[in-house]
Amino acid sequence: MSIKKISTVSNRLQKLFEGSIYSLMLITAAVWVLFYFATGGVFLSARNVATLILQSSILGCSAVGMMVVILTGGIDLSIGSVVLLLSGIGAVLNIGYNVNPILVMLVMMVCAIAIAAIQGFIVSHWALPAFIVTMAGQLAFKGVGLILTGGHEYAPVEPLLKDISTTWLPPSISIAIISATFLAFTISQIISNKKECADNKPVGKLLLSFVPLVLLLAALIYASSYNGLPILGIVLAIFALIIHIMLTYTRFGRQLYAVGANPQAAKLSGVNPKLIVFKAFLVMGAGYFLASVGTMSRISGFVPSIGTGMELDAIAAAVIGGTSLVGGYGSVAGAIVGAFLLTSIDNGMYLMNVPTFYQYVAKGIILVIAVLLDVSIRKRRV
Repeated sequence: MSIKKISTVSNRLQKLFEGSIYSLMLITAAVWVLFYFATGGVFLSARNVATLILQSSILGCSAVGMMVVILTGGIDLSIGSVVLLLSGIGAVLNIGYNVNPILVMLVMMVCAIAIAAIQGFIVSHWALPAFIVTMAGQLAFKGVGLILTGGHEYAPVEPLLKDISTTWLPPSISIAIISATFLAFTISQIISNKKECADNKPVGKLLLSFVPLVLLLAALIYASSYNGLPILGIVLAIFALIIHIMLTYTRFGRQLYAVGANPQAAKLSGVNPKLIVFKAFLVMGAGYFLASVGTMSRISGFVPSIGTGMELDAIAAAVIGGTSLVGGYGSVAGAIVGAFLLTSIDNGMYLMNVPTFYQYVAKGIILVIAVLLDVSIRKRRV
C-alpha cells in the first residue's frame, strides 16, 4: 500500500513538473546552493546576486529573441557577429567621428532591424534553411565588422553610453518597482485562473505556480538591498514583458506557436507562415540591438573578440529554458531562467578560480541534458 502511495505521489509530481519552469528553477536553486558552499557564501551575497542580474541581462535579451525564432522551427547563428558589427558601428561613430550617443543608438537600432529583416526575408520567402542563412550571416557580418574597425580596439565611448551598464536605480525605488510589478502580476494571475478555481478544479498546481514568483521576488529584493537594480536588468524586464504579452495575448503569438508546431496545418487554417517567420526575425532584431548596446556599454567600446560565442549561449539558454528545437513550444520565462543558470555557472566557477575551459564542459553537459529532456517530453506528449 505504501509503495502505491509513493508511486502515486511520484506520478503526480512528474506531471506537475514535466515540461514546466519549476524543474529548471529547482536545478538553478541547487546550483546556487552548491556554489554557496563552494565559495564560502560569497556567491549568494547581495552584491554578487546583483552582479548576476547585470551579467544575465545581455544574455537574457539575446535568449528571448532567440526563443522567438526557435519557436518557428528556425535558429539564428549570427547574433554574435551581428553584435560585433553593431558594436563596431557604434564605437566608430561615437569615438571616431564624435557622433551624439543618442544618434549612435538610433543608427544601431536601424541597422539591427535591417539585418534581421534581410535574414528573415531570405529564410521566409526564399525558403532557405535558417541554419544556412544565419551561418552565412555569422561569417559575413563578422567580416564586415572587422573591416569597418580595421580589427582595432575603440575605447572609451562617451559616458552616456557607458552609463547604460553602470547605472543602478536606488534600492528604495528598485524595491518599490519590484513589489508593484509583483502585485500587478499576481492580480492578473488570480483573475486569469479564476475560472479554474470556480470550476472546483485542483488548486494545488495554481498555488504552486506562485512559488517561482515568490522566490524571484525574494531574490530581487535581496539583490536590491546592495545597490539597487541595474538599468540593464530593467531593460531586460521590459523587453521580456513585451514579448510575453505578445506571445500570450496577441493573434501573432498564437500564430507563431501554430506555425512552429505544424506549418502545414497553420497554413490550412489561414495563417501565412512566411509572414510569421519574417516577423519572428524582426523580434530577433530587437534582441540584436539590446545585446549590442549592452555589450558595447559593458566594455566601454569595441574589441575584435566582442560577441564571440554569444549565439551558442543564447541557443543554450533558450533550449535549457524548455524551448523545443523543432519549434512550437517555449516561453519567455524559461529563456530568462536558462540565461540565469548559464550565467550562474560562469560566475560561480569564476569565483572558485576554475579555468574557463571547464566552464565550456559544464555548459555543454547541461545543454545535452536539456535536449534529452526536450526529446523525452515530446515523446510523452505524442
